[in-house]
Amino acid sequence: MSMFEKGNFIFRDMFDSMSVPSMLKRHMHNEYELYFFLQGNVDYTLGSSLYHLNAGDMLFIRPTVFHFPKILSDMPYHRIYFNFSKEHVHSDLQQNLNDFSPFYHIAKESIIHKLYKNAIYSVERYQDQDKYNVLIKYLNLILTELKYNASNENSKTTIPVHPLLSEILQYIETNLANILSLTSIANEFFVSPSWITHTFHKYMNIGAMQYITRKKILISQQLIENGIPPTEAAERCGFRNYSTFYLQYKKILGTNPAADKSNR
Repeated sequence: MSMFEKGNFIFRDMFDSMSVPSMLKRHMHNEYELYFFLQGNVDYTLGSSLYHLNAGDMLFIRPTVFHFPKILSDMPYHRIYFNFSKEHVHSDLQQNLNDFSPFYHIAKESIIHKLYKNAIYSVERYQDQDKYNVLIKYLNLILTELKYNASNENSKTTIPVHPLLSEILQYIETNLANILSLTSIANEFFVSPSWITHTFHKYMNIGAMQYITRKKILISQQLIENGIPPTEAAERCGFRNYSTFYLQYKKILGTNPAADKSNR
């Protein structure tokens, strides 16, 4: 395994020998992620979509999008990924972050494939500051290649994780600022709250309210880092009172709203 971490910039070349098929970390975060799949037998949930991955598949994961892999056999699991923020992307590329597809297939002879190999080499050879400088360079080169070659690299049939659940996830996304409850969502889709609870656990491996709360907190962190006062950020994200917001913020992010305000 090769890895480098500096603040919220992370590069990892991960190889796991899986003795038992399993579900790995289920999460969402405020960084972008480039996830490059090399080996394994894996279904990957990305938001409301499910992908069965083949060697050379790459996912572009946006902030606050829930994602996780499901390991289907004991085949070794190998992937490379970058976690990064907009600040790590050249200014002339930042506007393209909204245009990239969530899925790409990277041919073995592709420049992008070679850039990942070069990134691994740099982590194994260079000292920390040089690692950081070179990895930032490779990240931006990969993004530049996607900018110019998206039509050639992108092809995959998207499977919804579950037809109705996908609609519910989209509803949550567009109504996140409201005070959502399982009952209000259930009434909107003519199902029971228990059906939502069961379906979230079955297909997303997370509780519905846990999913909603975490997404609200991540959005509020973005607002605070952009200069919105924490109390206003809490209101915008549908929290009834600040104390509940503060406790959830600290529990989920491991910091407090005032600290993120001072670090912006």
